[in-house]
Amino acid sequence: MLNEINKNLVEPKLREEAFNPTSGPPVWWSKLFGQVQAGSIFLSPQWMQTWLDIYGMDFSGRSLSWWQNDICIAGVILLFRPAKLGPFPIRLAILNTAAEIDENAPFIEYNDVLCQSGYEEFILDSLASYLAQQSWDQLYLAGYTESSLIARLQTRALPGEWRLIDKKSPYIDLKSLGNDGLDRYFSSNTRTQIRRSIKLYEERGSLRIDVAQNLDENLKYLDALAELHRAAWARRGQPGGFRSPRFIHFHKALIQRLLPERAVELLRVSAGDQTVGYIYNFLLDGKVYFYQSGFAYEADPKIKPGLVTHYLAAQNYWERGFIEYDFMAGDARYKRSLAKSTRTLYWSWVERSNFRMTLIKIARKAKHFLRRQSHTEISNQADT
Repeated sequence: MLNEINKNLVEPKLREEAFNPTSGPPVWWSKLFGQVQAGSIFLSPQWMQTWLDIYGMDFSGRSLSWWQNDICIAGVILLFRPAKLGPFPIRLAILNTAAEIDENAPFIEYNDVLCQSGYEEFILDSLASYLAQQSWDQLYLAGYTESSLIARLQTRALPGEWRLIDKKSPYIDLKSLGNDGLDRYFSSNTRTQIRRSIKLYEERGSLRIDVAQNLDENLKYLDALAELHRAAWARRGQPGGFRSPRFIHFHKALIQRLLPERAVELLRVSAGDQTVGYIYNFLLDGKVYFYQSGFAYEADPKIKPGLVTHYLAAQNYWERGFIEYDFMAGDARYKRSLAKSTRTLYWSWVERSNFRMTLIKIARKAKHFLRRQSHTEISNQADT
């Protein structure tokens, strides 16, 4: 429902614009982003511009905006690209910048429709109606919170069956720490691990945290972070991140755009002349969003580079007046040890009940049936 102020104004009108990645975000995006206080670096004009430059050519689509008396009150980007469900080709629809064709992906979080307060219900109805009329087999909704407009699309009559996964996003509420900082925030076990590890590091030299001061230093930190990150995952027998040239190009370009806005920081923690770890953070509205890290792991299990680096970083941000340190989505032991609060992010796929998707579902069921039959026959033969 429109609020009392807007009731007597003309009904918002939907405008469609052809998607052209070489033109960057729609002209209305930057102003609307500032007005609605979206609270997401992943919806910022800088993120959108960089993503479109690096990944946009893989997509078709259009931008949707709603206008009232020549004022843009809501907007979103609807993208399309070919995809596959197993061996079956489908047409994938995406809201905003997600579903990249790459071995590494930037992985959007805090995704939503940009919308000014008071227009939410109207925009939801209009967007759901528009999506229902479009040609797609699967709609991908990435990285949204339960309070977002995207989450509320589930209450609308979108055609299809919803599949959903959720991921916990732990965070430290820095503003609630009072004058004590982090010293009394952690459990006694976590405090013990941090203090013991700090003591071991200080035997090598004083611990310090450095914030990259310019573009060259930020990019140097990013390269060092990426090297440590790849090495850590290689030891686990997995590829990890920062293995795709496009992914690395994306982040270097993004840092260059965010740095003048003071919306990005790369930090280095060291003990003497030895690196402990690097952290890559986004900054927005007094909040810190931890995006990626590279730690110098060692054989001694008492040495905890992740715990120490995040502890010093969070303490640094608390001292500077930031209100939250968000670890973002994904499970890790150090996140559970360091953060007491969590919120949930969701990723959804809406699978349309059309002829193509019906055939795919039948094929899936047949495959599962044959697999079960094969297992049953093998089991019976083993018993004879």
